[in-house]
Amino acid sequence: MLARRSLDVDLVLLIEGEEEAGSGGFEEAVRKYKDQIGHIDAILVSNSYWIDDARPCITYGLRGVIHATIEVQGEGPDVHSGVDGGAYIEPMMDMTKVLSKLSEGTRIAIPGFYDNVRKPVQEEDESFRLLSEVTGRTPASFSSRWREPTLSVHSIQDSGLSGNPTIIPSRVRAKISVRIVPDQDLKSITEAIESSIRATFDELQSPNSLHITIDRTADWWIGSFDHPWFKALEGAIYDEWGVQPLRIREGGSIPSVPFLEKEFGCPALHLPMGQSSDQAHLRNERISLNNLRKGKSVIERFFHRMSTTTE
Repeated sequence: MLARRSLDVDLVLLIEGEEEAGSGGFEEAVRKYKDQIGHIDAILVSNSYWIDDARPCITYGLRGVIHATIEVQGEGPDVHSGVDGGAYIEPMMDMTKVLSKLSEGTRIAIPGFYDNVRKPVQEEDESFRLLSEVTGRTPASFSSRWREPTLSVHSIQDSGLSGNPTIIPSRVRAKISVRIVPDQDLKSITEAIESSIRATFDELQSPNSLHITIDRTADWWIGSFDHPWFKALEGAIYDEWGVQPLRIREGGSIPSVPFLEKEFGCPALHLPMGQSSDQAHLRNERISLNNLRKGKSVIERFFHRMSTTTE
């Protein structure tokens, strides 16, 4: 576009290659060089995929996330269950009791957790019904994956010898994550998770010790259908593909999106390019060359629309 002298907007390319590893230093670097970056009207991110393999989409929402590590430490070393079983309060037993109190079925059992969850709106419910017709999935499945918070236990590791079924480990560590949604407050929910875990552990009156580490967090994000930039991107997708894009949310989290939107005080936009069968984050991950090329054209059309759009 620059070579054709058709690039009528100023672009700032912000390249961040450590999103999957926590983006260490990213926010500090942006704030440090914010004056050099200058005024920003809109943020465009492309970091996800469609809901199927045929219909282009535009993403307007992301859940936030809280990653945490829970550790229960015993008073002594690992011991043998045949020699010392019954003589100690086992850290693994404490851990299972703590984890079991975090949820009841799919519902998170942390006091006040759901108080500020945004109520469903009719427009979005209708959108979920349309997506149901396209994909064959139920509208409720989209709500549970995108609009509702979740809690997951990802792993439990111990200090015992790997594969030895007779060792009582002296230390047990669990990795958990909580996905949050509009309008939950990231700081308040983080504090509530810690308080709830500590309260459960205190009730055990265990001689073992509890340690909680908040590894990293990201806020939720929701876009605006009525904003001129959203309409410009939606129109650019239509112009390129010849079909109205499906409006979708994501159950995952992209920390840079809500951060940059708040830091620069402008709307963020999310253009998914991949297909649902791309095996995102799995083995044999791929992207269609056709989607990649058309995605490039969508961005060109978007830049043109932005240059002629006024708020």
